[in-house]
Amino acid sequence: MAQPGGPHQPPVPPNRQVNKAKNRSNVFTNNNGTQTVSINQAQAHPRRGWAWVSLAILSLSDTGYFVYGQSAYTGGADQDGDLIRAAIFLVLMVVTVAVARVCARDIRQRWF
Repeated sequence: MAQPGGPHQPPVPPNRQVNKAKNRSNVFTNNNGTQTVSINQAQAHPRRGWAWVSLAILSLSDTGYFVYGQSAYTGGADQDGDLIRAAIFLVLMVVTVAVARVCARDIRQRWF
């Protein structure tokens, strides 16, 4: 006499194949019945170490470039140079804010 299945195992009808696939794997069937494939991808959240390093570097760059822009300000004698320095600083700030948003998303996914 065969052992009965556990209390949580549903009976499998004949000509039915049940597979559990893993990430990046193949599932094949060799019968004429229906096929059920279960893919559960409960993975850890990706670590974004590059974002934190980039944020630290960009923050230091922003601070340094801001100080340089303040010290190189001509007060109207060279308006083109002042405008270029201000535009570069604004681009650096936009990139820094974009990376800071990635870091904030990383915090939310890890802790909340």
